[in-house]
Amino acid sequence: MKIKKFTGISLKEVTELMKTELGERAIILNTKNIVEEETGNTLYEITAAIDEEPIITNNNNSNKAVIPELNTLENLRRIAEKFQNIRDNNLDNSKAEKGIEIIDLKSDIDSVKDTLVEIADRLKYDKIPELPAKLKQYYDILISNEIEDKFAREIVFNVYENISLKDTNDDNYIRNLLIKEISDKIVLAPNLKISKNTSKVIAFIGPTGVGKTTTLCKIAAICKFFNHYNIAIVSIDTYRLAAIDQLKTFTDIANISLDIAYDSIELKNMIEKHRDKDIIFIDTVGRSPNNQDHLSELKRLLESISADEVHLIISANTSLSSMKEIVKNFGILMPNRLIFSKVDEAINYGNIINLINFSHLPISYLTTGQVIPDDIEVADKNKLAGLVIKSKNKDEWTN
Repeated sequence: MKIKKFTGISLKEVTELMKTELGERAIILNTKNIVEEETGNTLYEITAAIDEEPIITNNNNSNKAVIPELNTLENLRRIAEKFQNIRDNNLDNSKAEKGIEIIDLKSDIDSVKDTLVEIADRLKYDKIPELPAKLKQYYDILISNEIEDKFAREIVFNVYENISLKDTNDDNYIRNLLIKEISDKIVLAPNLKISKNTSKVIAFIGPTGVGKTTTLCKIAAICKFFNHYNIAIVSIDTYRLAAIDQLKTFTDIANISLDIAYDSIELKNMIEKHRDKDIIFIDTVGRSPNNQDHLSELKRLLESISADEVHLIISANTSLSSMKEIVKNFGILMPNRLIFSKVDEAINYGNIINLINFSHLPISYLTTGQVIPDDIEVADKNKLAGLVIKSKNKDEWTN
C-alpha cells in the first residue's frame, strides 16, 4: 500500500501529478488548501493511495452480479489503520515538542478516516443496479415505501450475500429472506408482566395530537376486562379539559379509579394511594418536541415517580425528519417503549421501520383507529416487515 501527498498551484495540476506517479487506480483520500510559508501563496494538496498488490477477484461465483471484492474494502481498512498507527506513534514520541504538528496530523488523519468510511460504504452498496431482477424489484418496493436508501441497500445487499444462483428467481424464497432480514432489525418490547404486591407504573408521553389518551384507554380496557388486572389512572394533563372529560367518561363506564395531579407532590401521593393496584397508568400532557422548558417540566414530574414503562407515542403519518426530532428531544424523558398511533392513516409504513432502526427503542403497540379497545394491537415484527416489501395498495394494513 503506497500513500503520498501531492501539492500544486491548481487542483488540475495536482491531480495530474497524482495520476502520473500512482496511476489511474489511485484513490484520493483527502484534499485541502495550504498556505506556502515562503510566498504566502495558496496551494492545493491531495493525499492519495494506491494498492501495490494485484486485485484478486473471486471466480467461484462468476454468474453473480459483480460486488466490490472484499479485499478492496480490506485495503481501505488497512489504509485507515496505517494512518492511525502514524498518529499514535507521533503522539507517543512527540507530545511535548511538536504539539501544533500533532494537532495538524490528528486533523488530517481524522479527515482521511472519515473519507475512508464514506468510500468503503459507497463501494459496498454501489452495485444495486446489477442485482438479480427479483432483488432489484424488492429494492424498488422498499424505496417506494420510503425506506431510507442506505438502509434499503443494506437490507437487499445482506440478502444477496445469502442466496445462491439457483434461488435468484424464487420470489417466495427471496421474500421470506427479506422479511427475516428486516424483522431481525426490529426489537419488540417485552410482554406486560405483573408482580404480586408491586404496582407497575406505566406512563404515556408524546407530542400533541398523537392520541395518548385514547391509546391509554385502549390498553387500560384490555388490562381490566381481558386480563382482569386491578388498575388506576392518574392524569397530569391539566392543560386540556377535553382530555380530562374523555378520561372521566371512560373511567365512569369502565369503573376505573381516576385522579388528577397538578404537581409532583400530588402525583407521588396518588401513586402511593394506589399501591394496592396492579397497574397505575399515567396520562401526560402533549408537548411540542421543540419546547425544552415544557419537556423539562414534564421530566421533573416523571422523575418523581420512577415509572417502570415510559411509552413514547408517535403518529405513523409523521414525516421521518419530524419523527427523528421527536425521538431526539423527548429522549430527556427516558422513554423505553415506542408506540405508533394512527397507523391506518399512514400513506406507507417505511418510516415506522426507519424510526425503529434510528431510535433502537423496542416497539410495543400499534394503533389503527379510534375504537376502544379494538383498534390496537401488540407489535408483530414479521407483519411490519411484510408490509414494507409489499407494493402499495389501499387496504395493506388489514390484509
